[in-house]
Amino acid sequence: MSGMAGRPIILDETEAYSESDLVVIATISAAEDVPPAKDDPFGGWGSEWHKLGFTKVAKVKVERTLFGTAPDGLAIYGGKLGAGTDFRIEEGRYLVLLTRVKEDAYRALDYHYSFSPIRDGKVGWLIERHPVEREWISPEEALQRIEAYKEKAKATKTQMATPRKLSD
Repeated sequence: MSGMAGRPIILDETEAYSESDLVVIATISAAEDVPPAKDDPFGGWGSEWHKLGFTKVAKVKVERTLFGTAPDGLAIYGGKLGAGTDFRIEEGRYLVLLTRVKEDAYRALDYHYSFSPIRDGKVGWLIERHPVEREWISPEEALQRIEAYKEKAKATKTQMATPRKLSD
């Protein structure tokens, strides 16, 4: 995972789908500035988020949760961290991949896979190795693919953690 300061966070497809804590179909509002004051409407997190570089927040109207548990009043935090790490928040209707940062606070996983547009009831699933081409699939198929990625990642982690006996 490319999480170094000053570089965009770009995950490969397996990382993006396997590391998601919450997957929802939702309508995302336009992003607003996070208030820097401690008595902000976001539960006092404004100042903390500014220190971390999260300067934008968008409200989310969840239509359907595919994975995880969406909190009431779900909000997505974003903005630019450092010199170029970008957690954009896209206004519109999407299948959204989120990672939990702290209790009831989420951010997009990356700026490539996190927001898959919804059109005519279909999810615009990015075709691996083709960063702009989309395959239009049902939300159920999207969930099946996400679960498959999670299983693939779990199997890979298990294989990596299993000690091997060295042969002579």
